[in-house]
Amino acid sequence: MLIIIQKRSIIYLMVLFTIKYIKTERKIAMKTLIVGRTAHGKDYLRKILEDSFGWKFVKSRTTRPPRYEGENTHIFITNEEADNTPESEIIAKTQIGDIRYFATKEDLDNADGYIIDPNGVDYLCEKYKDEWFQVIYIDADKNIVDEKAKERAKLSSDPEKEMAVYAKRCEDEDEQFTQFEAMIENKSFSKSNAQGIISIKNNFDEKEMFEIARGIEMRRRFNQNIRPIINVLIDNGNLSGDKDNDTIRLYRKDTDEPILVKTDHLIQALMDEPKNSLFSELMEGYLFREPDK
Repeated sequence: MLIIIQKRSIIYLMVLFTIKYIKTERKIAMKTLIVGRTAHGKDYLRKILEDSFGWKFVKSRTTRPPRYEGENTHIFITNEEADNTPESEIIAKTQIGDIRYFATKEDLDNADGYIIDPNGVDYLCEKYKDEWFQVIYIDADKNIVDEKAKERAKLSSDPEKEMAVYAKRCEDEDEQFTQFEAMIENKSFSKSNAQGIISIKNNFDEKEMFEIARGIEMRRRFNQNIRPIINVLIDNGNLSGDKDNDTIRLYRKDTDEPILVKTDHLIQALMDEPKNSLFSELMEGYLFREPDK
């Protein structure tokens, strides 16, 4: 009997698998990269994901000083400490002006998310092809952002100096963000190990941002659960995969022609339906198994 991929079948299998197979210990899979200009709400989104959904974030090491007393969004180090960190331990690094940021592979392995700039996204995706990333871009109204920056500057001992630092940072990062935003606009972002950029708007509304964070969490849960489901389907002979389950063989219903689909791409199609063209194609008649002769 041929099994045609149907959305309700996938949902049923997810529920069944969650009940029977998902282990209680947490397995970190897809990494979420959060990107946004200065003061656009990246740390606020991070805090919601940490406090409400138990996420762990990479804390980048940085040579910049804390913006306010007690800031714990980064690990603050000296230039000398940065110089003494072995290059082999660094997985992602970037520099904005004279300020350096970097993280280690161990940091990434133990985290769900990472706040990073566009150059860091490119570097990370290129260096770690075996990792699977989703990229979240936070946009916001510039006038509101500037007002928020002024409010934050008032918390410092020298608000005028703090605003000068803010302006300099905006200037230093503008080129890479302008290029990144152009890729979002013309949909030219393309990485084999990353989904298309998910763009969100920060209107500085707490309830709205919480709902955004919940949506991001649901995507993470789906990704975390669907991969083991696919592995079980392959092991049981319902799907035809390679020895490492990294590739799935599907068959066109009308021609019996086999095609190879990367498992991660199939997961992406399921996560992004109904806008994803691959998902639409699968709904129209690809088969799990080789047709009976």
